[in-house]
Amino acid sequence: MTDNIIYYNIEKSPYVFKTLYFNFYFSSQFYMNKFKSNYSAYIQNETDKLKVKFGQSVNFIKPLILDYYKKVEKRGFRVFDKIENRYINSEYKIIGEILND
Repeated sequence: MTDNIIYYNIEKSPYVFKTLYFNFYFSSQFYMNKFKSNYSAYIQNETDKLKVKFGQSVNFIKPLILDYYKKVEKRGFRVFDKIENRYINSEYKIIGEILND
């Protein structure tokens, strides 16, 4: 398998990136590598903005990582929620938490 294969049917793709909460499926190795390289910085940047906005520490890791996945993966949406033990669709609902320091 070469690095430039694109799977237009994301359910057949072997490109999977696993995090603590989710398994993310990608249509290409390029998209997967882009996601892996940048998701942590994206979450940190967006969390910092929310902390300034709310004036408190916030925990929106789940919605932020899903938001970034939707920005990177343009050919579909396939995410396995490891906590709920099920696939979720792009119309997910997650509630963030506001934490006390």
